[in-house]
Amino acid sequence: MNGIPKEISDQSDSEAIKAAVKRAQSGEFDFEKFCKLAGEAGVPVWTNDLVSKQVTYYDHNHQALVIELIPGI
Repeated sequence: MNGIPKEISDQSDSEAIKAAVKRAQSGEFDFEKFCKLAGEAGVPVWTNDLVSKQVTYYDHNHQALVIELIPGI
């Protein structure tokens, strides 16, 4: 995003990424902060699928931790 690598925890935590998503959706912070919190939750990557209307957050083994539905698109 800005060329500054983010640290990613070795331990994935589905509850932590759920909490970060909820806080981000409420407008509590910006995308930069969300990326930091995702890393702390052990989420190295996520995908956005606008056809199926979902965002999937993955752990280090590329297993889905959280699948979030995208409302209203």
